[in-house]
Amino acid sequence: VLDDGFQHQYVKRDLNILLTDFNNPFYKDSVLPIGGLREHRKGAERADIIIVTKCPKDLSPSIENEIKKRISYYSSATIFFTRISYEAPINHLNNKTSIDSKKKYLLITSIANPNSIYEYLNENKVQFTAKKYRDHHNFTKTQIQEVINISRQYHAIITTEKDWMRLKETKLVNVVSSDILRLRMNMEFIYSKENLKFKDQITTLLNKTTP
Repeated sequence: VLDDGFQHQYVKRDLNILLTDFNNPFYKDSVLPIGGLREHRKGAERADIIIVTKCPKDLSPSIENEIKKRISYYSSATIFFTRISYEAPINHLNNKTSIDSKKKYLLITSIANPNSIYEYLNENKVQFTAKKYRDHHNFTKTQIQEVINISRQYHAIITTEKDWMRLKETKLVNVVSSDILRLRMNMEFIYSKENLKFKDQITTLLNKTTP
């Protein structure tokens, strides 16, 4: 499995999967530096599967059909629709825990779009203050100290698993008095039949490539 490998065309592959954000689909985007695309939209014609990510729970048939129609201008790939879901958080001792709506949390993120986390916390009536850093951010000692100082006003810190990989290497874990919870994110297919279809396609591929 090669992550972020769609443009590595010299690498032989058996299946091309293209992910596109529901909130910013590739057919509305432009190539860098104007937009976020690494190549022209017509590159989608190489995809075998296109997964529309971060869809709302109540995706309407009309919007779904419009997306399929727009994608079909560039690709004949099989299209799936998915959304983000979250499991019970893990604390810094790697134990499952829960988020208490009666407590106040400091949310630390350095991902491109944390809106799905905001929505999840708001839906669960969680009191939180968000401190957002740019994507792939490397925290400085000054910034970690700032987080430590701010965290004293809250019952605990919430972060993502991705950000935890950076934060756990800092003094935050040993100095901060608050618990540090990391949200575990999952990708779910909007429709169960699409889930089964995707699994069948992957299973068929594995059976072909396994000696």
